[in-house]
Amino acid sequence: MVAFGVILYQFYKRMRIVFGNPELRGLFLFTGIIVVLGALFYHKVEGWNYFNSLYFTVITLTTIGYGDFVPVTPLGKMFTIIYVFLGLGVLAMFISTVAEYSLQEQRQRRETKKAQIGSQKEQENREVP
Repeated sequence: MVAFGVILYQFYKRMRIVFGNPELRGLFLFTGIIVVLGALFYHKVEGWNYFNSLYFTVITLTTIGYGDFVPVTPLGKMFTIIYVFLGLGVLAMFISTVAEYSLQEQRQRRETKKAQIGSQKEQENREVP
């Protein structure tokens, strides 16, 4: 249970980074639009309910692909081929950008800590006669 809390906290921190940065916010919005459009397409063309359409969209774009839902119409199959290539690119770009910003933030915090420790040691050395 504690591990789950840690994961939720880490997710919260990453989302703060995403929504605090205009570039990431736009990329998040674009990713969301891609997912919603896919879900709406599958709802309309394949006749699935909204939840199953969203589920299939997410499972497909994350390349999990359980196989419990598959498009049966030729239009649905053609759309899925194109959607996977475009959607994977957008999702991968979003994930890698969030990871890059997270790593950048960690490096900055580490360097700030090192600078603080260095200035403390320097001050201690001055105080010692």
